[in-house]
Amino acid sequence: MEKGQDVFEGFDTFDSAEAFMSASEEVATGTTVEEVVTAASEEGDLTTEEAKQKEIADQEALEREVFGDFIPGVTSEESEEEDDAGEGTNTETSATATGKSTPKHALELLKEKGLVEFELEDNQELTDELAEELTVTGWETSLEREIDSMIEDLPEEGKGLLKIASKGGNVGEYLKTLVSNATAPINKDTDMTVEANQILAIETDLRNQEYDQEYIDTHVQNLKDANKLEAMSQKVFAKITKAQADKEAAQIVAAEANTNAQKENVKKHKVELTETLSAIDNIKGLVFNAEDKKELPAYISTPTVQLTDGRLITQMQHDLFKAMANKDTSILLAKLVKSNFDFSSISNATITAYSKGIKDNVQNAKNGVNKEVNSSGSSHKVKKSLADRLN
Repeated sequence: MEKGQDVFEGFDTFDSAEAFMSASEEVATGTTVEEVVTAASEEGDLTTEEAKQKEIADQEALEREVFGDFIPGVTSEESEEEDDAGEGTNTETSATATGKSTPKHALELLKEKGLVEFELEDNQELTDELAEELTVTGWETSLEREIDSMIEDLPEEGKGLLKIASKGGNVGEYLKTLVSNATAPINKDTDMTVEANQILAIETDLRNQEYDQEYIDTHVQNLKDANKLEAMSQKVFAKITKAQADKEAAQIVAAEANTNAQKENVKKHKVELTETLSAIDNIKGLVFNAEDKKELPAYISTPTVQLTDGRLITQMQHDLFKAMANKDTSILLAKLVKSNFDFSSISNATITAYSKGIKDNVQNAKNGVNKEVNSSGSSHKVKKSLADRLN
């Protein structure tokens, strides 16, 4: 309590003894305190601060009733249920709020927001595993579409370079191609209204076809005499620049094809691993539980770790490289690999240690009994009967 605070603060809610006594009588006859306070508020007996709080609460209740559909995480059905029963029971909203959304729910939400697109085949069931796969594929497609729109105004060389990089292609080779085309005697920027360039285009084309210089000079002179140099050079120019553009595009197509092939291989490998693990319980005596069967296929096959040079490797590959950096684990790995993963030595050592432990325990117990017998024998001699002594 702050210094100087009135210990009777709040008792001025009722401005007269009669009002207080009247309220007390109502409480005594079974009326709740809330009803008394509400009634007093309606009569204007609440303080200014309490009246203000009630007004704010009434306004919030009205806004909730009218704008319930626009309140994040609350649906109109939940608002009605909260009004009637005091709590909402929307399963999907609850799952989202608690961070336990299923892959199917996440996929449907992304589709609803227009971030991914997918269509199921006839009689195809949307499982959590399929939802994860569709989410990754759809997200990659959406991302590529967004990148295309962002680089729309860039030169073709810039677009190609970004596509090569995003597809994991050889950026260095692509840059060499760009430089080669840009520094070629004839390229897309050459001014073909200049006669010297027209002659150069004809010479370049004939030289690429391995004609000698004498034939080239004669052919150029004949085109000049026939007044066909400009027309023929334009055709040759289109041929040369198309070959250059095709060379650039081929590298992009190759990178895309390589990426798609890798994705298919990863998918196929993961399916094969899943099928193998689901059909077995152990390999060479090493047991696999349900969690192993669920997590190992992706751990082995799916590239998720990016290296500094941009390459992607699997988590298993990453962990193996990390293990090789440790002396003890590298020795263990070497032994396992060299023995073709023969776990018999490990099993035998474990069994031997276990057997020795049991043997020691039995021996200790036996020694304890012997000591007890010996100690009892030394202090209590067995008495012989009279008949035994006579014999």
